[in-house]
Amino acid sequence: MNTPSKVRKALGGFSQAAVARQAGVTDSYMSLVLSGQRTPRLPVAARIARVLGVSLDEFSLYLELLKKQRGQQGQAA
Repeated sequence: MNTPSKVRKALGGFSQAAVARQAGVTDSYMSLVLSGQRTPRLPVAARIARVLGVSLDEFSLYLELLKKQRGQQGQAA
């Protein structure tokens, strides 16, 4: 399973609010992170990855791909 799929699958097993609560962040901040609008600091990213059961590297790659997709959507508009 490739990294984005692994992270998406992990996210599918949780509500955004549950991930946020377990990672110690607000639901609104979690929404910004998962939409590619915010990049969490290392300790926060590590907590989110731990909650999701993925490595920090996998979660970081997922966030990078989100940012790239967001940038491409902005250019297409």
